[in-house]
Amino acid sequence: MVAAISLTLLSAQNPAHQPRGNQIGGPGQAADGSSDYRSDVAGDHDAWLRDLKAWRAERLTRMGYDDAEYRRPEFAWAQRNFISPQVMVEERTLLDPVTNRWTVDKYLDDLNQRYGGIDSVLLWPVYPNIGIDNRNQWDLTRDLPGGTAALRHAVEQFHRRNVKVLLPTMAWDNGTRDPGVPHWTATAELMAEAGVDGVNGDTFDGLPRAYRTASDKTGHPVVFQPEGAPAADEELMWNNLGWAYWQFKFVPTASKQKWLEPRHMPAISDRWARDKTDDLQHAFFNGMGYVSWENIWGIWNGITPRDAEALRRVAGVERKFADLLVSADWEPHVLTRQYGVYATRFPGKGVTLWTVVNRNEYAVSGRQITVADAGGRRYYDAWHGVALQPEIVNGLATVSFDLEPNGYGALLAVDAGADVPELKAYLARRAELTRRPLSSYSHEWHFLPQQIAAIKPTKPARGVPAGMVKIPAANFRFRVNGVEIEGANWAGLDVQYPWEDSPRRGHDHVVRIRPFYIGKYPVTNAEFKKFLDASRYRPSDDHNFLRDWRNG
Repeated sequence: MVAAISLTLLSAQNPAHQPRGNQIGGPGQAADGSSDYRSDVAGDHDAWLRDLKAWRAERLTRMGYDDAEYRRPEFAWAQRNFISPQVMVEERTLLDPVTNRWTVDKYLDDLNQRYGGIDSVLLWPVYPNIGIDNRNQWDLTRDLPGGTAALRHAVEQFHRRNVKVLLPTMAWDNGTRDPGVPHWTATAELMAEAGVDGVNGDTFDGLPRAYRTASDKTGHPVVFQPEGAPAADEELMWNNLGWAYWQFKFVPTASKQKWLEPRHMPAISDRWARDKTDDLQHAFFNGMGYVSWENIWGIWNGITPRDAEALRRVAGVERKFADLLVSADWEPHVLTRQYGVYATRFPGKGVTLWTVVNRNEYAVSGRQITVADAGGRRYYDAWHGVALQPEIVNGLATVSFDLEPNGYGALLAVDAGADVPELKAYLARRAELTRRPLSSYSHEWHFLPQQIAAIKPTKPARGVPAGMVKIPAANFRFRVNGVEIEGANWAGLDVQYPWEDSPRRGHDHVVRIRPFYIGKYPVTNAEFKKFLDASRYRPSDDHNFLRDWRNG
């Protein structure tokens, strides 16, 4: 009898209705996500949802789940962190290479104009520069132009524009200068010194609790955002943010981390994608974030006009209804009426939002979703900014609206007596914003051409300078192949030399080398000292200039 009961309990939950890695497939979807599942079979959906709720309840119990970090007021911003680029500090709109000054407003103005702005930014000062000398990750951050004082001022400029700031930490940085304290202590001290709001854990699959303890100890607690999803679900308790590296199929998947903790904010990260449709649709379907990363280690993978406009519109919905998107009762894969159309429900007190994606390459119009109606409820197309008149039959409301090819939709239901602040103004803005269809924007990706900065040549020598020899003119076959930067073998990725029409990985060219003079021996410190005394040369930013000289 005991064995029979145990077998019944084990089989009560369908093992197919469980997360696969960090993604949750829809009802009837194969483990690899390849099934052409239609979200209109109530029996399959109900069993799927029941099993996922049971799995979640059990998992939270096994974790000993405590949501204390998500109730901290100073971390509430993380639940509204929808659009967040990683940016190299050398980005041309962020740091002026001539004046060595931060140009935060210029950077933010560009993003606002192109895709509607950001909620936070991950500043990247370390890789690939680390290793050029013995400076560690914390040294390289403090050695940015103007030092920590200038960095803190830049952070304040971001804050004035309501943008939070994160800096990275690298567990793999163990061959440089020893900071003399554990990594978590060194990181917490730097974050407090710079006044930033969060830490991105590069290659971390969850920052360990030691970082939380060290950060709190400084009196300047910050939010943690591991690059990978927590390897142990327990780490979800103190990693309020995260990145999501996902595999995309036709049927959108749901986030395991957000299913366990709806206030956790993962962000889709797919830096080398040139078409952002999968990224943005999965983010919108889950009500979560997106890493709008374009400057990748110095290579520009720019967002196309169509994707930029989609990003602006997606972010507008998410920001307006941010409180609903962290609903404890959110439900992915609610029933829809048309093939290839998928929706998620985010209920609140008297107000419910459905985010909708059309995975088809063609437009889908007409009846989209049927929901239980409540007397006096008002319905709106929150994507296009118009009121809807549903078909109501036997207490069920069926709503119709248009979806563009590979497009987006948002349904808003407001119960009698409930209110959405400034809804009328929001709807008017959306109607104006979506007047022009996404399909009218170019979806063609273009690489960014590279040019070598011109260097003014020295005056020709009249004779052989002292201590130098002449190298005669010659032809040199310049041949280099391989991966300079990660990614794929594209036209536009890696390096472009003057004789090429695009950046690339393979270079083979005969270069004519003009005659020149070169010193017989390396310049000595004494010789360089004579040059300094004669020229009075001093770099504009002399923070580390001659830092290793002694008695010189």
